[in-house]
Amino acid sequence: MPKTLNIFFLASEADPFVKVGGLGDVAGSLPLALRALPNASLDVRLVIPFHNAIRSESFPTQREVEFTIPRSGVDVPVEVFRTELQGLTVYLVSGDPIRRSETIYDPDSHVDSEKYVFFSLAALELAHRLAWHPNVIHANDWHTAASVYALKLRAGERFWAGAKTILSVHNLCYMGAGSEEALTAYGLPPVEAPELPAWGRQVPLPLGLWAADKIVAVSPSYAE
Repeated sequence: MPKTLNIFFLASEADPFVKVGGLGDVAGSLPLALRALPNASLDVRLVIPFHNAIRSESFPTQREVEFTIPRSGVDVPVEVFRTELQGLTVYLVSGDPIRRSETIYDPDSHVDSEKYVFFSLAALELAHRLAWHPNVIHANDWHTAASVYALKLRAGERFWAGAKTILSVHNLCYMGAGSEEALTAYGLPPVEAPELPAWGRQVPLPLGLWAADKIVAVSPSYAE
């Protein structure tokens, strides 16, 4: 066990930056609660998209890093801004797939899949660019499940050696259907896994559930 446990907490929303439902409550409070645990040395960092709805003047930000991630042979620029919430480091990830969307959750599945697959992979690359090694990547719902699957595919990379993944399921009804094109474009192929039904082998939430080291359900019925 490392002296300090590094936890990367990925979510699509977090109160008070932006909140649509219960996930926003959890992502805005759980990282703070983890940091406050007695006799625990935890470096918890929250990562969310820099949605257009987030008013940057309400949260002083500074540009942290810029880089690109590949999409179908084209480099897509990523900008990451840093702010704080009661001493908690928060990274806001921006890029065209996020800026083009005017809502947190778009009714067009293709818009949302492009945005959140981009965000999931940009978050992983952010840790790499910061040379900050997460011991635990905690993803939430389908919007960040692609990061869990991507790490499964990258298990042999030295940077991610020893990293474990947790996927929390807050809303099982939304799995990220319609993400096949985005997943393929960002280099995440269908998985050949007999544990998954054929329809779920290129859908973010089933992929994340299959790939995660641990799964957290937010209710007994979801656990069942």
